[in-house]
Amino acid sequence: EVCGQWAEAVDYIEGMLRKQLIAAIGKEVKPCDFAEYMQFHNRKLFAETYAPAPFCFTVRRSELHSPEGTLSIEETASGGAGVATPITTIVAHSDSASAAPMQLPLSASTSLSFAGDRHLHAVLLHSFSGQQPAQLSLVARARQFSSMLVVVGKIASATSFDPTYAAIVQNKDE
Repeated sequence: EVCGQWAEAVDYIEGMLRKQLIAAIGKEVKPCDFAEYMQFHNRKLFAETYAPAPFCFTVRRSELHSPEGTLSIEETASGGAGVATPITTIVAHSDSASAAPMQLPLSASTSLSFAGDRHLHAVLLHSFSGQQPAQLSLVARARQFSSMLVVVGKIASATSFDPTYAAIVQNKDE
């Protein structure tokens, strides 16, 4: 009986605080509202060189070549309504000169060696209980008369990449 009364009292206080918070803000806060506030806050918190940036990159053979296409991770608000936008990530970057080439196994006896700049991305996604989280999509777009290979997997060690999925994106594919 005491536990039941205590639970009712806590529920009453939580309800009262919720009503007061909604009245003070003017609306019920949703995960997208909180994420928008966090982007605003992160602009003030991080120095410009370390600030979170949208995960949307051009894919090119070198700086001397035109882009072959783009690669992005896009989020769509819960329910599928709205426009898909790139997620915002914090990025750590290392130059190709300081990193050893990586190996990508193609078969039991063949592997592909590749090198280049390395980027490590971190993201913090927000969701509230009782609401669906945003839907994420890996989106690769190729330009006309261009092609690229997109490989998704895990980094097994400093020099080894373990592929899980791969796709050829070519000639205006998405």
